[in-house]
Amino acid sequence: MRGIGPLKISDGTPYPDFISTYKFSKGRRGHIQIGTILRRVGVKKATGGETEANGWGITLTGRLSTIGRDSFGFGGLAGDGIGSYVAGLATSPAAAGPTLAGEMKAQRVVGGYGGYMRVWDSQFRSTVSYGYVRVDPTTGQPGTAIRNTQNVVGNLVWTPQPGLGVGIEYTDGRRENSNGTKGTNPRIHFGIQFGFS
Repeated sequence: MRGIGPLKISDGTPYPDFISTYKFSKGRRGHIQIGTILRRVGVKKATGGETEANGWGITLTGRLSTIGRDSFGFGGLAGDGIGSYVAGLATSPAAAGPTLAGEMKAQRVVGGYGGYMRVWDSQFRSTVSYGYVRVDPTTGQPGTAIRNTQNVVGNLVWTPQPGLGVGIEYTDGRRENSNGTKGTNPRIHFGIQFGFS
């Protein structure tokens, strides 16, 4: 449980989330996928009783082939009360928050990303991408509540043989809170990936 003002927001929801997706594919040319979610976010008040809010969301994602084996990936999303599904927000209380009246309100989330993958040869590939997410804090949240995040990513992956990948990646993450404070989190990652067919 996480305490926020007079409310305690549980990690779960009172009912299962309803999710649907539809994917349209054109083989090697790429694909586009539409997804929707309907959910009910529940809150237990510290003084007793419960309050709930409706949540909804829609996503559009896809990957399109460009030159040779290169491809462009993209995605966009919008909704209320879906923060727990969004990368970068899943560990923050960004699905719903308290109002000054002590009730709960689902938070509006809007975001998108785009990335280009360049295949250099049969063993090396790189991806450069950018993502942005904006959250509308509620009136009862503290000034440290998240308002937006941005991420720029660039990597190089070496695949010496099928099923084995070795890569290095640089990520520059930025966050702004509702009170205007900002922070950055540049990181370098190194990884090894194994796959079996």
